[in-house]
Amino acid sequence: MLKLKDSVLQQNPVNLTDLLNFNTGIYFNQNGYGMVSSPAFRGTTAQQTAVVWNGININSQFNGQADFNTMLNPTMQQINIQPGGGSVIYGTSAIGGSIHLESKLKFNKQTKHFFQTNYGSFNTLDSRYQLQHATEQWSFNFGFQHNSSDNDFPIHNSNRNNINGKFNNNAIGLDIAHQINEKHQLKFYSWLFLGDRNLSVIRPSDTKSAYKNQDLRSLLEWEYEHENWRSTWKVGYLNEDFKYIQNISQENEFTANVAETFLNQYNLQFENKAWVFSVLIDANTAKASGDDLLEDRRDVAAFALLAKRRVNSKWIVEASLRQEISNLYNSPILYSLGSDYRFSKYYSMKLHTSRNFRIPTFNDLFWGSSGTTNLLPESAYQVEWGHHFERNQFQISATGFYNHIDDMIRWIPNENGIWQPENTDKVRTYGAEFEANYSKKWNSHQLQWNANYAYTVSENRDTGFQLRYVPFHKATSSLAYHYKKWSADTQFICVGEVFTRSNNQPNAIVQDYGLHHLGLRYQLFANSPEIDVGMRVFNIWDSEFQGVENRPMPGRYYQFTFNLIF
Repeated sequence: MLKLKDSVLQQNPVNLTDLLNFNTGIYFNQNGYGMVSSPAFRGTTAQQTAVVWNGININSQFNGQADFNTMLNPTMQQINIQPGGGSVIYGTSAIGGSIHLESKLKFNKQTKHFFQTNYGSFNTLDSRYQLQHATEQWSFNFGFQHNSSDNDFPIHNSNRNNINGKFNNNAIGLDIAHQINEKHQLKFYSWLFLGDRNLSVIRPSDTKSAYKNQDLRSLLEWEYEHENWRSTWKVGYLNEDFKYIQNISQENEFTANVAETFLNQYNLQFENKAWVFSVLIDANTAKASGDDLLEDRRDVAAFALLAKRRVNSKWIVEASLRQEISNLYNSPILYSLGSDYRFSKYYSMKLHTSRNFRIPTFNDLFWGSSGTTNLLPESAYQVEWGHHFERNQFQISATGFYNHIDDMIRWIPNENGIWQPENTDKVRTYGAEFEANYSKKWNSHQLQWNANYAYTVSENRDTGFQLRYVPFHKATSSLAYHYKKWSADTQFICVGEVFTRSNNQPNAIVQDYGLHHLGLRYQLFANSPEIDVGMRVFNIWDSEFQGVENRPMPGRYYQFTFNLIF
């Protein structure tokens, strides 16, 4: 698992797409800068990537994925990246991997303010403020984020700028924890996102459309600990509300849809030196209605058992089972088996296998006259074999994986030419991932280097063709250097070409590209308040590239930064 802590988050842009794209092996499908951005692991799809917020799955009930250009989380303090299947714990979508957004509430009797603002090309403004306040019994975490841009960058080999790309996003978060006594804690997390963006057009003559959405997420958690036992009860409410305006010159004519999710989760865990046992019970209800959906609901109950055994100081084995019951589909029994063994203080190895799944979304089931209620969940069998080496300040990991997916849901035209979802595709994905990092401190100097590389084959088992928008190669590298009050960093990413047609037409591809960013910061004050200023140059070689066919991205652009901590 890769962990990106608050220090990394604070040094990077508000945009989570850029943060994860340049620091992980995750591939992002981005329909233009600031437009829909969907993450995918190991040759799977965005719907097969679970996004987990403080322990609960927050993928959209409409399309089953998360748009990371709307993931402004002002109280987030850590992101955990978990490649591989995790459906037994996190439920639907965790086939390729999962992304965990976490808030931390501590009772450390401290008050801390953090403010960051970035301003740059195309009238782009990124700002965030976070307040952390704690006593012995209470902990508060409040934050606000803003992200906006005219997004009218010049397009390479063209005499025009990007058209209709303007966006304005805002988010507010409030987390509260109360230490009732030594055994009981009560926590409340809330997150409101308000998005208003135009959708960039390919040609000046195209109709200019817009998308407005409001996402509310709230979670109440009660935790009880006594000796070797821990009891955790979570109650959550998620609300998705969006409005699509087909023509911005006719703003009063639009289609709108709303989805509500009610979550109830209980976990009882027993732990001693040798064993960890856990029982997980879920009961969730999701409702959706609107102009494009037939109103309906989905009820899901789940029961899971997890066990971990520390055989000795070097060897750990674990196993888990999950069964879901729903009013709309039949779920397979899910399982996972894993083993970790440390051969020496320098080398360890892991082996893991699992069965994972993804349930049909509301769009799949109830979209107008096209939804199909007899769809099966996607089912996947997965195995991975990993190696980890570390010595002094150098670490390197290598993992091979294989994923066998059945009943993959695709929207295809029926005999009347109407597009409908069907369980059609059979897919296999396999490949290897490499991760390395090195850090060193001497005198007033500090050096930090990180690198990732992923080789991925994701092919239709019937045709042998690589899936659309899955690169065979992706590599990233970042280097940061600190000397006294100065800091400099450079980031590099290389993404291989991708096919845009399911039959892999060689003339229908998005070309490979490499991007290079450069940043410089200076610390004005080292003590409270801590103040630093800086500048970043993105795409310093002014490379022409696209993430999706006919969706150009910016060339070289600039950003000035100001950070304040007190």
